[in-house]
Amino acid sequence: MSALRPRPRTARAFTLIEVMVAVAILAMLASSLYGTISDVTRARKNADRVQDRYAQVRIAMERLTRDISMAFVSNHEDLLQQQRRTRFEGTDRGTLDELMFSTFAHERLVKDVKEADSTMLIWNVGPDPYDRSKQSLFRRETRRLSYEDPRATKGTSFVVCEDVRRFNIRYWDAPLKAWKDEWSTITATSVDYLPSKVRIELAVTGERGDEVVITTEARIPLWLKLD
Repeated sequence: MSALRPRPRTARAFTLIEVMVAVAILAMLASSLYGTISDVTRARKNADRVQDRYAQVRIAMERLTRDISMAFVSNHEDLLQQQRRTRFEGTDRGTLDELMFSTFAHERLVKDVKEADSTMLIWNVGPDPYDRSKQSLFRRETRRLSYEDPRATKGTSFVVCEDVRRFNIRYWDAPLKAWKDEWSTITATSVDYLPSKVRIELAVTGERGDEVVITTEARIPLWLKLD
């Protein structure tokens, strides 16, 4: 009598329905994971744009306050000349003011170049060079003091802050203890000194279309004319 031999066990395969269910579950998990990653990436990019916008405004204000803090006006002028080499002229233009002044804020970027620390700066708002529908804040530097009109003198100009809505400047008259909307050291009715401090308000369009406003003050140690 022969012994009974056990039947070999065959491996059980997945059915088509089981494979389809597994693929569907995997697809749902992948879709959910992709949506989460996409949301996180989008939020990160928006946060970076907001931070970049605030950084641009903050750097512009820091540069302007630095320039103003080193402003000066000298008594050593040739009165026969039509223009003045040194001046401080703040013009009220509604919500987009302009400021032109002589300052010691020039930085020599090339070794042994024939340039001094003094320069003439113009801070104003104008159409953006890449998008004429927007207004940008410009910094223009003539690099050398001269008896020519600073607006007509050759210089370098670049955008400091984009999409500007307001650029308002006020000036503190120390002897009169009052704020003024304009200031000039070159007109017939001008004062013989500079403001001791300047208040600046810069409003720009934020990344969400809202208005971002930063206000600061710059002090001028050399607010009396230099002899």
